[in-house]
Amino acid sequence: MKGEEGLSPYWSFVCFTLASFVVGLTILAGQQCGLSVMPRVGAVTSFGEYFTKSLALHGWGLLGGAIWALGTASNLVSGGSLGYALSYALGQTAPIVAVLWGLGWYREFDGAPRQAVLFLVFMFVLFLAAIT
Repeated sequence: MKGEEGLSPYWSFVCFTLASFVVGLTILAGQQCGLSVMPRVGAVTSFGEYFTKSLALHGWGLLGGAIWALGTASNLVSGGSLGYALSYALGQTAPIVAVLWGLGWYREFDGAPRQAVLFLVFMFVLFLAAIT
């Protein structure tokens, strides 16, 4: 969309990124004050401890964020030529890609119970039904 119809894909991406940043900082600040929104996995850490970690560790997080941002921007930009409904549907297949990596590369379901494998097959069928 452009002009009076709405935001451009690039400006939509900027607004979405800024909103995500504000929400992320709000959640972090709340958790530091004891207002836990999500369950904790380990002990409470401080911002100072966060900054003592190596640049390589932070680099993995930044790389993940850059890949996510590229995918989101590509999804928003492709809406003009593909159509916004199809672009959104294709963008929502990220869980399928994650499961395929888990199955093929990380072997996360080796030795899983039969019911888990059946649920996995059912998930694939539902995703395929949703995008067709």
